Amino acid sequence: MKNIDKLNVKLYEVNSENFLLKENGKDFNNIELSYTIPYEEKTYTYNQPAFLVHQETLKFDKISSTKLGVFILYLIGVEMFAKAIITKGRISLMYDNIIGRNAMLIDDN
Repeated sequence: MKNIDKLNVKLYEVNSENFLLKENGKDFNNIELSYTIPYEEKTYTYNQPAFLVHQETLKFDKISSTKLGVFILYLIGVEMFAKAIITKGRISLMYDNIIGRNAMLIDDN
């Protein structure tokens, strides 16, 4: 990181099953989180000079302790915004093409 004196980090946990069924299997890139409350929110303050590039490790126990799930991480700085989609495990949505109404969610187990 560089030129950041304050970083706000918001972690959202997505209810994968509901999202995939409601959005007909669309990916998580365009998920709308405007009116949702983050699962976890942290603020980091840095005192490094603006020209100094430094590395930062962000740890989230919820992500580490979960076997299967989808998380969206927002990193918000003064003039910076980044979004990361973290998928643990795999969930697939399959439709019955004949009827078009039956859907099955399949995980790795």
